[in-house]
Amino acid sequence: SIQAPAPTVENNSVVQSTGQGTPAYLVQSTALDAGLLRGNTASGGGVLGFQVGGTLGASSTLDAETDPWEVSGLDVPAGTTLTIAPGTVVTGTRAADCEFASLIYCSFEVEGSLNAVGTAASPVTFTSVNDSTVGGDTGTGSPSDTDWSGFYLDGAGSIDLEHAVVDYSGEGFEGPGIPAIDEINAGNTGPITLASDTFSHDAAPVSLVTTGSVSVTGSTF
Repeated sequence: SIQAPAPTVENNSVVQSTGQGTPAYLVQSTALDAGLLRGNTASGGGVLGFQVGGTLGASSTLDAETDPWEVSGLDVPAGTTLTIAPGTVVTGTRAADCEFASLIYCSFEVEGSLNAVGTAASPVTFTSVNDSTVGGDTGTGSPSDTDWSGFYLDGAGSIDLEHAVVDYSGEGFEGPGIPAIDEINAGNTGPITLASDTFSHDAAPVSLVTTGSVSVTGSTF
């Protein structure tokens, strides 16, 4: 477990003990640079993911790695962009608490920009940590729509999801049932782009109250 302002964790190999219940890598940062978390692998009988949480400190990219990323409450503040590369698998944990939005649960809070643009052959996948059908065995193998808490957009926060899969989102502060993408403040101004995406097994797909532009094309809900 690493807690540091801007940690570098690159090109490591971890062997997990059988039954180890925590991810192979855990990084919490107040100034995260996703580009400094690359080339790490895990093997063995425990949970093989790389858990990240905290606040993005520099515009950077989560690359497609051998093992999935596990997000436990990640803030993308104004002025920064989190890019998620094609083929990346991101899992979410149940009811992660967004520290920066009072009394709101979410796995991603976005006041800046989140861009997850995959391809038809290499989509970006967001799913439950308990979903073993993609990214390997990282949880119980029995996912549900109360397993993680989706995306919360605030202020000028924007999101661009193209050729993305969003599965099993729906746990909120007041219990299950929140949308996978939630923008509930009428003062929000950031653009929303959803193109060729698939939302499935979610409590509810999208809820938007925004003065910004919205483009939804070729997506399945």
